Amino acid sequence: MINFEKESKIFVLCPEKIETGGTELAHQLVDFLINRKIDAFIVYLKNGDFTIGEIPIGFKGYNISIASQPIDNMKNIIIIPETTFHFIKKFKHIQFILWWMSVDNFYYRSSLYEMIKFSNPSIIFKTIYGRLINKKNILTGIGFKDLNNLENNFLHVYQSTYAKCTLLKNKVSDILPLSDYINSDFLEGDIKSEKQDIILYNPAKGLKFTKKIIKLLSQYRFIPLVNLSRKELANYFKISKIYIDFGNHPGKDRLPREAALYDCCIIVGKKGASAFFEDIPIPQKYKFGEDEINFITERITDTILNYEENIKDFQFYKRRVLLEKDKFYKEIEEIFNL
Repeated sequence: MINFEKESKIFVLCPEKIETGGTELAHQLVDFLINRKIDAFIVYLKNGDFTIGEIPIGFKGYNISIASQPIDNMKNIIIIPETTFHFIKKFKHIQFILWWMSVDNFYYRSSLYEMIKFSNPSIIFKTIYGRLINKKNILTGIGFKDLNNLENNFLHVYQSTYAKCTLLKNKVSDILPLSDYINSDFLEGDIKSEKQDIILYNPAKGLKFTKKIIKLLSQYRFIPLVNLSRKELANYFKISKIYIDFGNHPGKDRLPREAALYDCCIIVGKKGASAFFEDIPIPQKYKFGEDEINFITERITDTILNYEENIKDFQFYKRRVLLEKDKFYKEIEEIFNL
């Protein structure tokens, strides 16, 4: 476990110039800690190393301090997302909090990617194959055994039940929840609007399968959520009846939760976190495998035609999302004994 003291400084690693759910989550944590008069800092990363970055425009509303790099002593704490676990090799004294915002990204992504992407393809294949078999990050070679053998004080924290179950399955001890919340600024203006027969989807995930659904339901309008401002995204949620997502869910994804806040019905696959009721608490009749495409199209059609009745199935999910901020703050207080 970690030992937090009044003199402790907390450093949260975060890729620079990226506005995603994960990077916003890092800023949300630092914002809360600073507001509690704790010395907390974002440390931006570029090309696998520390850099002096600027706060992204979308995160300017948070109370943020920036450090050029963590200070390596036993009183301080560094919080490292799963894509940057290789940074544990850079420190000898500092305490570690290993933050599982995602599970899948631990295996398949790393901030070292840019450094090796032009390597020999056969070497990359052998590295990927060997490290997947050994349950290690494909680019850093860090696996669960390495994380359990850290000499410094350390703690694992998880954003989703999917991540929690993965840690327990791999015999990882010292774990606590540290989830996230949807920024209330997202809920701008009147969220009520007349719903249309529109189906939203994320083209960055599961697009090949989604295209099959679009082809089978050509009578409906499908809108991809890509390159949109917060306001544009909110406007689409207001007028749409359904959000679908049949890609991987490496953690509790934000788009389904944001869609639920705007009274969209949610239909998802069963990959990763979406298979867990705790992570996406909706009835099982809205969750499908890719071998159930006929049932998916039937469910989409019924949901659109009987929207007023079906939307009642998502009120529990919506209430859960609205309570996430308080839950997140309580989890931080427990971790640091505030």
